[in-house]
Amino acid sequence: PEESDLFDHIRRLTKLRADLPALRHGQTKVLLARGQRLVYARTLGTQTVLIALNNDADRPARLTVDVSELKLPPGAKLADALTGKTVSVSGPMLTLSVPPRSALVLAGR
Repeated sequence: PEESDLFDHIRRLTKLRADLPALRHGQTKVLLARGQRLVYARTLGTQTVLIALNNDADRPARLTVDVSELKLPPGAKLADALTGKTVSVSGPMLTLSVPPRSALVLAGR
């Protein structure tokens, strides 16, 4: 069962990479790198994808990052391609909650 879950997860990530050209060819901008946490953006043309990683095994991460350089419009909705949950851009700062040992792949809707 665990192998099947891992295979399904890898298949989903592979599909995301195929569906979101910015993940393959986009310019990378690191927005936050602190301890076991990393947030970066990949931008290609008008497509921006934010990736947030929390490698801490025990603690969830609440990460606040400056997204002003990404030129996301106010009120833009970003959907996590892994869970479907959305976050809204309400200013130059974006706050994300990332569970332990997990990631968010946020793309515009």
